[in-house]
Amino acid sequence: MKIKLIILGIITIVFVSCRLTNPGSTNVNEAALIVENLTEELIYLTVEDGSIGAYPEHTVLPYESYSQTWEANDAVFVLNNGQVILRYRTEEGYEENTIIQLTVGFTSYYTIGLSNSILIVSNETNSDAWYTVDSGELNYLFSGEQDGISFGDLNSTIQINLFYSGYHVFSQNIELTIYPFNTQDYEINADAGAAKLINNSLSDIVEVYIAPAEDPYWGENLLGSILEPEVSAYWTVEPGWWDIRVVDEWGAYNDFLDNYISLDNTVFFTFRSTKNDVIEKETIPKIFADDRALKHPSKKVEFKEFSTD
Repeated sequence: MKIKLIILGIITIVFVSCRLTNPGSTNVNEAALIVENLTEELIYLTVEDGSIGAYPEHTVLPYESYSQTWEANDAVFVLNNGQVILRYRTEEGYEENTIIQLTVGFTSYYTIGLSNSILIVSNETNSDAWYTVDSGELNYLFSGEQDGISFGDLNSTIQINLFYSGYHVFSQNIELTIYPFNTQDYEINADAGAAKLINNSLSDIVEVYIAPAEDPYWGENLLGSILEPEVSAYWTVEPGWWDIRVVDEWGAYNDFLDNYISLDNTVFFTFRSTKNDVIEKETIPKIFADDRALKHPSKKVEFKEFSTD
């Protein structure tokens, strides 16, 4: 899987590694060079091997490679003892050159990568998640997706604020330490499930109550707005048994009772009532959330967003 790189600092393109292999495909009378570009940048390179004439510049696309081979009797081995000069640059003006020792019968690999501090954020939940770094741009991650955030070349450690949330994750703000020239990982793991309410009626939904099944109190309206027809809403909830009451603009309501919502799973609820289904609402004890928390300890519920999917 490719990692999307989000750049927050200055990136330096540098030599990462050089290795020598003897694969079966390497001719015993040839030496081979493969240059790998593991950056998000276009790399322009030339290989100076001592031959006569101008050296062509080759363009290597991100995550692709360039290869070249030499016969044992080529000038590079006769005049330069198997050494070539590799020069490469980026569009931003960074330039680098190095000497590579070739060996007949072997393939030399030269990898161009990033020399900076990177934080890899991965979504390990079964649904979407999202995050920001230091209150910056909101970035979305599908299930199993990951981003690499580059902080450039750091001279010392820095502290960043990582905010993240998701359908199966309660919102959190954490402080992370980023170290110079280091790649570190942070996994977003599920700590909840989700209730998705779909308005399949012709009316606006105006109230939604979500309460633990064992709690006799409905508590407060958790909608905070109106839910129009053909629109959905998500709530992140602790795993457990839940009761849900949905009320439309005409006073019609549906009760969804004794629903188990498990960790890292979404349960769907569809509201189909219309104004022709109006019935007199029951008298349900309702108290403010602060009082409810004191008298009846409750599981956690968090509204996430409206959706038209």
